[in-house]
Amino acid sequence: SCLLANNQPAAFYKFFKLVEFFLLGFYIAKNSLKISNFKFQIFVAIIYSSFLAIAQFLKQGSIGGIFYWLGERTFTSGTPGIAQTVWNGQLLLRPYATFPHPNVLAGFLVIGLLFILIKKRQMNTIVVICPLVLGMIALFLTFSHVAWVVFGGALLIKTFLCHSRESGNLGLSRETWIPDQVGDDRKTRSNKKKIFFVSVLLLSIFYFLFSTFPIQSESITYRQDLNLAAIKEWQSSPLFGVGLNNFLVRLPEFYQSSGEIRWFQPAHNIFLMVLAETGLIGLICLIGLIGLTIRRLLLTTNYLLFTALISVLIMGLFDHYFYTLQQGQLLVALVFGLAWSNSLQNGKISG
Repeated sequence: SCLLANNQPAAFYKFFKLVEFFLLGFYIAKNSLKISNFKFQIFVAIIYSSFLAIAQFLKQGSIGGIFYWLGERTFTSGTPGIAQTVWNGQLLLRPYATFPHPNVLAGFLVIGLLFILIKKRQMNTIVVICPLVLGMIALFLTFSHVAWVVFGGALLIKTFLCHSRESGNLGLSRETWIPDQVGDDRKTRSNKKKIFFVSVLLLSIFYFLFSTFPIQSESITYRQDLNLAAIKEWQSSPLFGVGLNNFLVRLPEFYQSSGEIRWFQPAHNIFLMVLAETGLIGLICLIGLIGLTIRRLLLTTNYLLFTALISVLIMGLFDHYFYTLQQGQLLVALVFGLAWSNSLQNGKISG
């Protein structure tokens, strides 16, 4: 794929970046690292990013000062091309923190918030409540509709899977869990009420959010155009694709804009990006890796990491940063590395 690319230096650069993240994931897996090994760093990252995002939204611009040297961009609500949303007829800046786009910040918060929900008994401590509250406020202020839905759905999936594990309904491995016969009916009824309550609450919240902050049809149109361009690029080289990092290089040949502005951006779908740049071979390898990882997580009943991985995949259907940007690639390497960690062998669940 790299040898056939129009811009070979860009292709090989992306290849070595993929090798870098693969080695990071390999290191995490082979050293039996668990989520608890990164707990402190995740807490700090969520608190820092959420605090900065909230401050940016209140100021409607960058904070500056020391934050500039820590990675914050310099911008205001009037900066050309800045991400904005409409609230009560007013145009508002969507916060970035130190990420390249509010959607990337939202994706990080979704995975980070899932990681801090490791143990239920920790939910009553200030150490967990502080990043949880700040993170959810910042997630709301990003106005990333997909992240909202994914985070709510992730909580619902986690609740359902925990209920299924306690009632023994999944049946993946007989010895992985044994339902407690004493008080089992009471526990089942309690879990069903919990799932019902969470479902009604999430549906109510989503109805309010989407009725108050509707998705802009223009954004959907641009994304459709870019996804169609990815399919056309793949058709030009079905087996090997146009080459890593060459989607934008070839985009002018296939992109037909339906609006006044031409979006020279990656396709907002990681699977279409992989298909366009690496062809059927690359997509089959990716799907195979995902399938094996999901099977492993279900067999080891690690529903936290399973939910995190599914969240990454769903968000990846509507954006590209897990495949194209450094922060997203780091999150993917972390999730896959933890999923294949030796701490999950023999049905052992990581903390």
